[in-house]
Amino acid sequence: SPPRPPNASALGFFFRGHTAAMEEFVNMGFAPVLLGYRDKHANPLLRFRFFLGEPRILLTKPEHVRHVAVTRQGIYQKPAFLVRVTESLLGKTSIVLATDDAHRRLKKVVHPAFHFDAVLSCAPAFLAEARRTVDLLLEHAALPPAADPRWVPDGKDPAVARVVADPRESIPPVDFSSLAGSLAMRVVGVTGFGYRESEEEDREFLREYRAQLEFSPGGRYIIARIMIPKWIFAAVVPAEAEQDRRKEKVRAGLKRLIQRRRDEMAAAAAAKGGGAEVRSDLLTMMLRANMEGDAVLTEDELVDQAQTFMTAGQVTTAATISFVIMEVTRDPAIRERLVKEIDPLAASILKPRAEAGALLTEDDAECKALLKQLDELPYLDAVIKEALRVHPPAVLTPREALEDDYIDGVFIPKGVTVTVPMHMIMIDPTIWGPDAAKYRPERWLDPATGQLATPTKAQAMAYMPFLHGPRSCIGSRFALYEAKVAVAALFSAFVVERPDDFVEPKLSGMVPIPQKMGIRFVPRPDNIAAAAAAAV
Repeated sequence: SPPRPPNASALGFFFRGHTAAMEEFVNMGFAPVLLGYRDKHANPLLRFRFFLGEPRILLTKPEHVRHVAVTRQGIYQKPAFLVRVTESLLGKTSIVLATDDAHRRLKKVVHPAFHFDAVLSCAPAFLAEARRTVDLLLEHAALPPAADPRWVPDGKDPAVARVVADPRESIPPVDFSSLAGSLAMRVVGVTGFGYRESEEEDREFLREYRAQLEFSPGGRYIIARIMIPKWIFAAVVPAEAEQDRRKEKVRAGLKRLIQRRRDEMAAAAAAKGGGAEVRSDLLTMMLRANMEGDAVLTEDELVDQAQTFMTAGQVTTAATISFVIMEVTRDPAIRERLVKEIDPLAASILKPRAEAGALLTEDDAECKALLKQLDELPYLDAVIKEALRVHPPAVLTPREALEDDYIDGVFIPKGVTVTVPMHMIMIDPTIWGPDAAKYRPERWLDPATGQLATPTKAQAMAYMPFLHGPRSCIGSRFALYEAKVAVAALFSAFVVERPDDFVEPKLSGMVPIPQKMGIRFVPRPDNIAAAAAAAV
């Protein structure tokens, strides 16, 4: 096993084991250390110490992960401690935490909401909310919003002339990680639950949920939550009690949204004699599947699945977009190549449209066609894929063996927890080459054609930002499409750059996200004006 972490005392190591060093996984710093230790000792598996010396096994190869996540996935389940830590955000019966039989039952109801056609129907909301973010950034830059047809790029507007004349001095950076969180939360609200900006209850619901997600406890806090009974911990720790209060308000809000949608579905069916269509959001599809299928969920189970989508949909996408911005602005050559590929679609991407909520009731063929076009852009795809490889939404995940097993010839006793280190495997130089830890989108492309290349068998197995097998992330397609639209909109509307005093952001949260990342967005007048003209 790895040696005692250098920053841990003997007593601290007795109580916390290697978790002090494992916390560095959040900052992506511990994976190279583990890779070096594996190579030095030629160990197929690594053993480390959890709390109070409990032994854990760390997998080191993609073949190990396939064994646990695919071949023998039925005997490897999420351990109880992980459920305790995450159930406040995901719900006790979340599909993410469910065991095999329960997972299959839940999937029958949840899966239709994430089918290709269902996600494609979210295209209008993806585009409308991305454009809303563009408008917010234009206001920040003291420019009229893109939807204003009076805005022109030729300097007739004094505000335009002032900003374009010296953009880098007149436009202050923005905290993009916060902006990405707002964008992702609104998209989830609109596409998932018919969020209505005009209703105070909906706005309050989103505020509470955002506050719950932004709570970022440190490693010691999480350890205490695992080891101390919940009722004692909440009684003596005010922050935990506040999180419990938010949790109840969020669940009450989800129940209200679910009942509102049921009432709308019933009213539409009665008005049109049955079979009438209402909002084509993910909640409607899930409710319809629950009514028509044989896997009926209880009210609490429905709320838990809705809560899971809210959490995973917001955090995963916000992190992905933030990391793309962080990495692309690091290298002007990457930015220029991305902009060159996106620019032919810029006018369509930035075209002002109606409020996202209204668009969800329409069959907007134009938005769907545009989303398909964006999905076919090879360099945009490579930029997103590479961000997910170097900065995955989850850096590791544990599984408890329900039976005795063998992995790579090593005996795994029943009850032992194995850890899947996705980030470590996705930056393994033996799979990805000597520059494995470097962000390089070109590794996904054929140098001769510029199109997406076929990865090697080892790379295909090792690429696991959403894991593999039956328990892989059901909402991965949703997250990828939303990220592509957001990134395309931002680079179409702005020269996105780091200011001279840029500070590399720290990462925090159960899903690592760059914090306080100051990015400057300099408007691109021609593209914004072309989009306004296209809307006339």
